[in-house]
Amino acid sequence: MATTKTLRKLPCMLFVANLALSDFFLGVYTLAITSSRHAMTYQAFVGVMSSLCPAIGFVWVVGQFAAALSSLLLTTERYIAIIFSMRPSISVTAIACLYCMAASWAIAVFMASLPFFGVGTYTTTTFCLPIQPAKGIPHSFAYSASVVAIGVLLYIITIPMSIMVDDSNFQQSFFNDQRDFGRFINNCLF
Repeated sequence: MATTKTLRKLPCMLFVANLALSDFFLGVYTLAITSSRHAMTYQAFVGVMSSLCPAIGFVWVVGQFAAALSSLLLTTERYIAIIFSMRPSISVTAIACLYCMAASWAIAVFMASLPFFGVGTYTTTTFCLPIQPAKGIPHSFAYSASVVAIGVLLYIITIPMSIMVDDSNFQQSFFNDQRDFGRFINNCLF
């Protein structure tokens, strides 16, 4: 039987914990925006957001990039574990997992920091997002387009791997357990 200590050493569980941490960042962002918006009038909210937007926007970008990269890392690890299950020498180790997680957070923090250096802006809107596709501000438009494109690309990369992983298990267990189809659809959508 697996214990908590054993689970902490499994790469897939480390990646799931990494995904949970990125979701925590998104939860902090959501709570900050919604609680501020419901606690005050719109004029007061805009006044408060003018000082809070850079911090709240930073949390959102870090959470989004970390979630997308964590999803990619988790899917890649599962892909390697299932496709190469008969070759145990090909696997993701816990150390490699930790290095990948550190790199994903470094990328997320880097992308979230760019607006502080003049590439993109955290605008005072009701959401404080750096996505501002205004062609009149070239660096802001480029940053906005790249944030969206990178996020979409990371999720598109995971779809074929999810399909291949689910396809390898699909024939074995689909008729025994109809929930696998729901899991497959869930993996593709989220």
